[in-house]
Amino acid sequence: MGEAGRRRALERFPWKVVIGQYLALFRELEEAARQFHPPPGDDPDIVDLFDAFGHYPTRPLSSEDLVSLTPAGREVISGRARPPPVYEDLASLLDGELATGTLRALAAGPRAVSDLAPLAGEAAQAGALEYALLWLLKHGLAALER
Repeated sequence: MGEAGRRRALERFPWKVVIGQYLALFRELEEAARQFHPPPGDDPDIVDLFDAFGHYPTRPLSSEDLVSLTPAGREVISGRARPPPVYEDLASLLDGELATGTLRALAAGPRAVSDLAPLAGEAAQAGALEYALLWLLKHGLAALER
């Protein structure tokens, strides 16, 4: 790249400006998605994006986060509903007993992530509790308190 081109690129595209443009684009796209209302009908190709991707994380869990049991979680621990299936590829990552124990602990009321760590014991070091919590949150059996 020639010196003039390099200078022009540095003047027009510093990171601070580029990041600001990305953030403005994200806000614009979010607003467009919020204003979109699919036409009535059962077209499987048109989904509400907030429903489809609302369970995706927007930040990591912290030890201070409060987790609570959802009605679906209550149904599972009472035996009135079955837990979601654990796919074979994930079976080695999810400790089912830990997930069930976490649900039972949440039945007493919201708990901080740090308060749930003793349930996992040494497995907490390997991220077993975090994985179990994320799985419970993803499947709507637990929820983060706002």
